Amino acid sequence: MNKSESIKNFADAMCKFQGEVKNPPKSASNELIVGFDHKNIKFTISGNGCYVCTSHYKDKDGYPKITFNKKQRIMSRYIYERFVGEIPKNKVIRHKCDCASCINPNHLEIGTQDENINDKVKRNRQASGGKIGVSKLDKEKVIQIRNLTGSISSIARMFGVNHSTISRVKKYETWRNCCE
Repeated sequence: MNKSESIKNFADAMCKFQGEVKNPPKSASNELIVGFDHKNIKFTISGNGCYVCTSHYKDKDGYPKITFNKKQRIMSRYIYERFVGEIPKNKVIRHKCDCASCINPNHLEIGTQDENINDKVKRNRQASGGKIGVSKLDKEKVIQIRNLTGSISSIARMFGVNHSTISRVKKYETWRNCCE
C-alpha cells in the first residue's frame, strides 16, 4: 500500500466511524471524531490543514500521547505507523507543518534526528538567548556586559557566570541577534 492509499484509509476511518462518508462525525465543540483500534481521537482542522488533536494529554513539548497495547506513545508516531507504514529503527517522525499536536498523515514524514534539529534551526524554532529556560543572562545584561571594560573574570563574577560565557558574549559568539 502506498502513502496516498494509506492516507485515504485514514480519511475513510474518519468518515466511517459513524457511517457518514461525506460528513465526518463532530462533537458539540465542532471537533472531528475518529475511531479505530477502539480509540476515539478528537481533533480540529486548522487553516493550514493540520489535524490538531484535542482529545488526548499533551506532553511538555505539546505532543499528544496515546496508550496502545498498554504502552504510551507519541500519537503522531502511532498515526504514521497505523496509516502510512513502519518507522525504521533510529528514525523520527518530522512534522512538515511545525505543529507538534498535528496528526494529519500528510504532514508527517520520516527523518533522522539531525534532520529534525536542522528543521528547527532553519525554521527559527530553536530556543536561544533568554528563551533558554536556564539562561542566567537576558538582553539588558548582555548590553551591560558588552559595554563593560575590565577583566573577563571580574565581569563573570559580577554576573555569576563562567568567564567563557562572558568571552563568548563579548565576541558575539552567543547572543548574536541581541542588541543590534
